[in-house]
Amino acid sequence: MSIFERINKAKIETFNFAQLAHSNQWILDQDFESIKSNLEKEKITIGIIGQVKNGKSSLLNALIFEKPVLPTSSTPMTSNLSVITYGEKTKAEVEFYSKEEWQQFVQASKDDSQSGDIAGAAREMLEAAESIKDELDKLLGSGPKEIDFNELLNYVGAGGKYVPITKLNKLFLPFERLKGVEIVDTPGFNDPVVSREQRSKEFLSKADVIIVVLYAERPFDAEDKVLMFNHILAAGVGKVVILVNKYDGVLVNGESEENLLKYVKEKRDAEVAKIKANNYIMATIFQESEIILGSSMFAMLGKMEESEIAKNMELQDFYDYYKENFPFLKKPDYLEKSNLPVLEKEIEKILKKERLQTLIKKPISELIGRLQDKEKKLEVDIRARNINKLALSFNSNELDERIKIINEVIVETHKYAINAHHKLEGTIKQLSFEVEKEIRDQRDIILTSELNKLPESGFLGGGSNYLKKCQQILETILLEFRYFINKKMDELSERVHAAFRQEIGLLDQNITKTVTRSRHSIFKEIDELRRSFIGILSIHINEIPVSIKININTSRGFLGLRGVDKIEVVEYARSEINTMFSAEIISGSGMVGAITDKTRTPINLILEVNDDISKVILNSLEDAQRHQNEKQSRVEQLDNEIILIEEDAAALKALIAHAQETLKTFVYE
Repeated sequence: MSIFERINKAKIETFNFAQLAHSNQWILDQDFESIKSNLEKEKITIGIIGQVKNGKSSLLNALIFEKPVLPTSSTPMTSNLSVITYGEKTKAEVEFYSKEEWQQFVQASKDDSQSGDIAGAAREMLEAAESIKDELDKLLGSGPKEIDFNELLNYVGAGGKYVPITKLNKLFLPFERLKGVEIVDTPGFNDPVVSREQRSKEFLSKADVIIVVLYAERPFDAEDKVLMFNHILAAGVGKVVILVNKYDGVLVNGESEENLLKYVKEKRDAEVAKIKANNYIMATIFQESEIILGSSMFAMLGKMEESEIAKNMELQDFYDYYKENFPFLKKPDYLEKSNLPVLEKEIEKILKKERLQTLIKKPISELIGRLQDKEKKLEVDIRARNINKLALSFNSNELDERIKIINEVIVETHKYAINAHHKLEGTIKQLSFEVEKEIRDQRDIILTSELNKLPESGFLGGGSNYLKKCQQILETILLEFRYFINKKMDELSERVHAAFRQEIGLLDQNITKTVTRSRHSIFKEIDELRRSFIGILSIHINEIPVSIKININTSRGFLGLRGVDKIEVVEYARSEINTMFSAEIISGSGMVGAITDKTRTPINLILEVNDDISKVILNSLEDAQRHQNEKQSRVEQLDNEIILIEEDAAALKALIAHAQETLKTFVYE
């Protein structure tokens, strides 16, 4: 089973859990709709980046489709973004540039301050569009256009008629494994249209995993270095896998896998050393990125039947070539030799660490929490009926005495609950204040000393090159700030959890002392009931978010500036940062407020739990008073109710165990 099939299966299982729980009325309508909506809209995004002819299309065919669905000849040109996702039928959509974006091409082609690459690319695109100049007014700025899949080469293939004006192509394919998955090929950089390059960076910044595809016969050439250490870095991506594709060709030439892997690692480490001083975080990410030697063609041939291979001349040629050059390999060995399973395992490891925590762990954990809450309430229902049965054994005077004592206990435990409530509110407010201050202090450091890292205006000859360097440095600073904020939010959440656990522990002890002062037999049952409610309270602590993760990207960067000096750039950057991290965002309903708001439900629950205990106990005792004259029939009725509740609880327990096993399988293993 491929990684994509496993993800899809996990989502289906999660939905089935929620649907079963909902049909049994174990969760509310809004809980079910929330889980269903999140599963439908949440997507795993995998970015593919690499030079043309590095085998990206072959990789996608092997990784996703297990057969040649995407022709290698239709590899998108470097100017186009390509998105592949699920659709009920095979189709394609293309999006054209706006008239304003096209005008940027025109200006860039004439702008001497632009780098040679950008100006040259602009002139090349304008020349290529000459053949459709009569159609430009109609097409530029028009909405997404649905086209037949067979027409795609006209929009993305080398020499395609509409390639010069196509900004994005989106492929919808009816493969179940693509449900909930989005594959993004983002090759367009050093672009004369600023908005397009920014869009590529945006796609990269939201990707859950980035696969960098290198060509084994020339890994880490100049273009590879630019793609990896400029564009991925600028997008602030922290999840990278390096695939050295087509390594089978190197093996044919007599090179060993060990030597090739050693060479690539040395090249990677040398580039990492260059950026380490200015960007330690990204250097560490690249240093820890897995390097995998792979062969998309090995993988494809390993997955396909020989009868299917024979229908495709190109595949048959490769198959014959491999049989001649690797006679020691049998066909089943090809998949293992391709290292595609290793790549899938690495992708899954990254997703389990980050994305699957949100996609699978969060809804299943929430569902388990709701079910455990319901399980505890069923336990409370059983204990309430046992109290009722026990109370029926007392005469009226004995029952009146116990009701009087219970009312005294309720008043005392209510005082404990109020104290715990107020103490927690104060603790959380103080913890939030401390974290807010640390974040603001760090922001102030960035606004002063950190912005001095921007170079002087004469750096790299000024103009667009200078502005791009400033943009890169600023995004690095913001990336480090993002890590700092997320770390502080994790710490805040942990401290809030600890405060809740401590306060509930004390509440538990105080109520236990109060309840156990009486030696009457009924208080043993009441103490057990109290423990059930404390269990409910403990479950709701988990509703406090483990963390609040944020992504930081400059909205415009320095794109609106031309020919500026350092003072102006610093002021512009300071304005951007102040906008992104205003006092309202840091506190109030912003980042810190997002955690403190979430604590209100479990705080209020402390009082609600105490009130619920009171109602259950008093209702049970009052019910016993009403049925004094028909004790035997009431006991039999209560016994029957307990049997039904226990059956419901057993089914619920089995579902919880199944959900926990799913978590273990898809997230933790």
